Amino acid sequence: MDLSVVVPTLNGRAQLTRCLDALSEHAPDAEIIVVNGPSTDGTTGMVRERAEVDVLVEIADRNLNVARNAGLDHARGEWVAFVSDEYSIEPSWRSAVDEAIGTDEADDGRASRLADALVDPLAGAGATVTDATRTVLTYSKRLAVRVKADDVAEDAIAGDTSTDDDTLVNGASVDEGTSPDSDADDAGDGESTAQGQKGESEQDGDEASEERDGTGSGEESERSTDELARSDPDERADGLPAVVTGPVHRELIGGTTTQSPESRVVAGRSVEYFNPDNVAVRRDALNVTDGFDEYLQVGGARDLAHRLAAREYAVTWNRGLCVRGEYGADGTGRDLRWDARSLSYRLVKNYGVRPTVLGRLAERAAGDGFSGTRGAVRGELSISQWLAAARDVTAGLVLGTVDGFRARWRDRERRNPNGRSSRADRAVEVYDRR
Repeated sequence: MDLSVVVPTLNGRAQLTRCLDALSEHAPDAEIIVVNGPSTDGTTGMVRERAEVDVLVEIADRNLNVARNAGLDHARGEWVAFVSDEYSIEPSWRSAVDEAIGTDEADDGRASRLADALVDPLAGAGATVTDATRTVLTYSKRLAVRVKADDVAEDAIAGDTSTDDDTLVNGASVDEGTSPDSDADDAGDGESTAQGQKGESEQDGDEASEERDGTGSGEESERSTDELARSDPDERADGLPAVVTGPVHRELIGGTTTQSPESRVVAGRSVEYFNPDNVAVRRDALNVTDGFDEYLQVGGARDLAHRLAAREYAVTWNRGLCVRGEYGADGTGRDLRWDARSLSYRLVKNYGVRPTVLGRLAERAAGDGFSGTRGAVRGELSISQWLAAARDVTAGLVLGTVDGFRARWRDRERRNPNGRSSRADRAVEVYDRR
């Protein structure tokens, strides 16, 4: 299997060195593409001296989604992995990629039957459970996708779905309208909620839970099918796995933070999120969805997850696909305006102006308002700071809603008018050794 690894970086020379060391050691056969820009710490010279780096792409935009699309422009692999320069892949990472996505056709039938036996009797379409290895199995309309079915006990086929570990994700009760992580208000995008990224880094983990399970409540019969109805049948995934992700371990002063799978039901559609700092995506899925939305400063991965779900591509979780941050700081603060703007843009662009979307945006505004009021009462915020925060959230929601509505109508097929195909001038300079 051909694998390309895209590593975006910005003024992170020291941590990028550790990231490349790990890739060279544990994934020596992968094509490595570093997207740099615009760094001022000597990153360019360091990368050009690294023999394992196949392509160095220099860009001028301080936007992670631009960097990811720029890397995709030069990747040749059948699958494209995205790894943050802050993380080092662990020894199991490369084999986990092969294990999760390198299945042959002979295994597919048995995998589907095993997944049907585990998932369908328990919860039906849209639900997720885990096997004894805590690998997620997802039932997605026509096809139950298997991640690691060979390790599932044979008695599961006979109807005994008990395991040595939690049967349901995080021990949650699973049904069509319930998210496995519904009690984790700050679960975010799967991007390690306490990871403390650089200012340019995508920090959806700081958002107060983008789409709660209640968003889709009562609308299962009103499932959004407009994208699917207009899609070319050949571009429909019908449940085929397109994304493989895994845990991100980040060292903090008080210990280590990690992740678990996250999904939400939005307007009757089951959306499975992934961490763009540690993920492998099938190239044809990225082509069909036109990559990442470059309008977004934060939330690009969540937006892509919605568009993949619309075409019924599945996201699989493999705990062996693990990366680790050597060092970590606890948070860098939130950009309230962009958090709110990104949320409203994503929801309106992908689902339109429907009551549940408007309700979610009102809920977000009320939640931020309540938090600000509580902070003011406790003396953590001054009245002027509280008013400024309220202004930022309101402005962000309004701007995102308007821009999301425009984007929805500009690109009615892929819902991505600011995607990879929208421009050809991302790269300022390209050093290609291939």
